[in-house]
Amino acid sequence: MKKSNKFETAQDLFKKGHELCDNGNYSEGIDKFMEVLKIITECFEAYMSIGNAFQEMGNCEEAIVYFNKALETNPSETNASDVYYNMGNAYSILSQSQKAIKCYDKSIEINPLNNHAYFNKGNEFCILNRIDEAIEMYDKSIQLDPNQEKPYFEKALVLTDLFKYKEANECYDMVIRYNPKNAEAYYNKGNCLYYLGKRTEALDCFEQAILLNPQDPDFYYNMGVVLTKMGKLNEAQNCFKSYRNLLYPKGLY
Repeated sequence: MKKSNKFETAQDLFKKGHELCDNGNYSEGIDKFMEVLKIITECFEAYMSIGNAFQEMGNCEEAIVYFNKALETNPSETNASDVYYNMGNAYSILSQSQKAIKCYDKSIEINPLNNHAYFNKGNEFCILNRIDEAIEMYDKSIQLDPNQEKPYFEKALVLTDLFKYKEANECYDMVIRYNPKNAEAYYNKGNCLYYLGKRTEALDCFEQAILLNPQDPDFYYNMGVVLTKMGKLNEAQNCFKSYRNLLYPKGLY
């Protein structure tokens, strides 16, 4: 059955709009989606695409306007959950944590399996220094999808701030399990092991962190501290030298 020219045109505009946005031409992409709205009024996909494009451009206030327009089209539950999730992200970028949390709550209410909403909600609780609630959200995100590194990493950071180094170390193990190339995880794990009195294991972690990212001066500095504590002064001095060379290129210190 042949489609009407009206919908063929809208489909072509959508395709072109998404191609433009994929290439970073968000303003031109928005223009195409606006043309869709002239053909199909109250089009959820067009409003959502415009909102996403504005958000990518850093204009989150305008993005929220179009996410609200998308909600006014009475979308399906799945689509509505996505809108609230994206709106929560926009409010987060605007540093409006309370509004972001309300949006994530609405997304979760519609779709209780949205592990990303739990994770982002946990991040907002961290910003508000509501630490216990943040950990609860990270645990919920992990429960829904245990094969992801981000909730483990953020939970580990919170636990480290609470001086719960053993629990934080276990979280970093999970981060490394899912992303063995995460240099920051090895570095942070090394710090936890140091505070747990496991200096040799801490050194192993710092060495791995440096192997993965030899350009971070902090990795060398903390390794130098551990080597100093172990009485390996020559090796420690080499680490501090590397630290200074990275921090102050061309001997500017």
